[in-house]
Amino acid sequence: KKADIGIAMGITGTDVSKEASGMVLSDDNFASIVSAVEEGRVIYANIVKSIRYLLSCNLGEILVLFLASIFLDASFLPLIPVQILWMNLVTDGLPALALGMEPAEPDVMARKGRQSATVLGLGDLAYFFAIGAIIAAGTLGVFIYELYYGGTPERARTMAFTTIIFFQLFHAFNSRSQTHSVFKIGVFKN
Repeated sequence: KKADIGIAMGITGTDVSKEASGMVLSDDNFASIVSAVEEGRVIYANIVKSIRYLLSCNLGEILVLFLASIFLDASFLPLIPVQILWMNLVTDGLPALALGMEPAEPDVMARKGRQSATVLGLGDLAYFFAIGAIIAAGTLGVFIYELYYGGTPERARTMAFTTIIFFQLFHAFNSRSQTHSVFKIGVFKN
């Protein structure tokens, strides 16, 4: 059985120490551990960013359709199926992929290490509902305003479609960091 935290040198270490250790340094340099931990933290943070983005935006879409089906007439739904499919194609895949390739934040090694294996917690659930509610309220507000004070249902759907896409794309920029402004980490860095 391998040791839980034993580290062996790959070049100068003995075969017995390599077999008994949990990690073997191939270059006999402890700085490799630091860079591996940093890379692991960046990968974990990017996975969490993508998940948080996708769940909050999709919850916003669900809330738009759910609330509209409850409070509005069935013939005046804010989005038609082809718009939903196009929106999911454009706003889910590419921004989530970009968030998965986000470079390291400046303080990634200064953060406290994770103690649990959970990716999302109860605080994240509140975050999803808050962002989803903002997206839904803004989209439905524009749709209802345009429907009752503006023009045709087609124009109102177009306004709702454009509004929800802009909300989601702005949220993609917002999701790049939980602790830093997009201006601090660089708008064009990724």
